Amino acid sequence: MSTVENVAQDKAGTGADAVAVGFDHVYKAFVARGRRSEPVLALQDVAFDVRPGEFVSLVGPSGCGKSTCLNMVAGLATPSDGLVTHHGARSAG
Repeated sequence: MSTVENVAQDKAGTGADAVAVGFDHVYKAFVARGRRSEPVLALQDVAFDVRPGEFVSLVGPSGCGKSTCLNMVAGLATPSDGLVTHHGARSAG
């Protein structure tokens, strides 16, 4: 079993230890298409856990990565590095 799978299993937990949504050292970089430009770092070392029943708000200025985080949880985007889990399963984009 890989380290990523071990982390996902650990986050699944049960009861009070369960994690509904987990970000473990997540990075996301976007590269412009058809250009020779540097990647734009949207998220850098994001780490947090949301337990079942918790209410969480992502707040920040435009362009800070709020939608990128939500897209990762929904499986619409993948992290460049790190792990995003939803009820213990890896979110896949």
